Amino acid sequence: MLQASVEGGTLEAFGSACPFYEQSYLTPESDTYYGEALLIVRAGESETITASVTDGIRTAKTSVTVKEGQGCVVHGKRRRLAWQGAE
Repeated sequence: MLQASVEGGTLEAFGSACPFYEQSYLTPESDTYYGEALLIVRAGESETITASVTDGIRTAKTSVTVKEGQGCVVHGKRRRLAWQGAE
């Protein structure tokens, strides 16, 4: 089970891409689907949004810069989070 957190914005949804996903997308916890999960955030007042995901042992973190008037922070791009310290 993964746990997500967001700084500089609001966690809007978190979950796997499984077509039979029976859990809520509105909680900060999720399983993965073939090792992947999707995190959706809404920008706040900060110029930077930092998203972190942990499995309790390892943590992955990424940051994006918010530009005023830009409707989508990361448009058409996929951010892969690598586990810190993973071998």
